[in-house]
Amino acid sequence: MKPGPNGENGMAGSWLERVKSSFGEVGRSIHKLFLEVTGFLFAVFGGFLLLRGYQFVTEREVFEFKDYFMLGSFALFGLLMLGFAVHSYIRVRSMK
Repeated sequence: MKPGPNGENGMAGSWLERVKSSFGEVGRSIHKLFLEVTGFLFAVFGGFLLLRGYQFVTEREVFEFKDYFMLGSFALFGLLMLGFAVHSYIRVRSMK
């Protein structure tokens, strides 16, 4: 859309500017809340996976190949979830 003679973008442009300026802070707050909640859920899930992997190790006396695979899976996905949680918390803290 071409700007008008006075530099305005028309009715749609001014309407979008007003909505964005009115609700921009609310959207940012909702995004921060979303990152906090997902970070918490990732931390809980990662901790659960690591705890379950530890319980799996302490239950076994003899390890087979599939047991090593399961232990590796618990450790990998547990650490991955904790990494996502830390990343989510860092993103929230760096937002302005």
